[in-house]
Amino acid sequence: MFTEPIYWIHSPASQLFTKGQLECQFRFQNTASLVPCVITTHTHNPWHHSPTQNNMVVSLATPLRAITPGQYAVFYIGDECIGSARIIRPGPSLYALNVGECRTRILKERLRQPPPSGKERIPGKRAPKQEATKD
Repeated sequence: MFTEPIYWIHSPASQLFTKGQLECQFRFQNTASLVPCVITTHTHNPWHHSPTQNNMVVSLATPLRAITPGQYAVFYIGDECIGSARIIRPGPSLYALNVGECRTRILKERLRQPPPSGKERIPGKRAPKQEATKD
């Protein structure tokens, strides 16, 4: 997900600026449990193409539902809140990340199957109607 610049509680984490990344925990709902994440500055992330903005890229360890632009991401190290940032946009959905894999798998499975002979019924295709015979 992409966020605006982080509002730090005390001071910016030095690890973020020396290594370009910071491992911490993330929460965007008050009652939700903390999720491990990695915050990356825009200068160290090849997927972030906005050199004029000081936005951050947050990579979550597990996919989450309902992350919405305008909500706030809150970051923790242990039990200590280190800062927060407004969410600009969520990252790609789990579907978008796996759609290519799924399509590739389905195509490979179809290629492994022998081609249907003329007498076998193809799934999704209706059987031809047989004409009534007169006695």
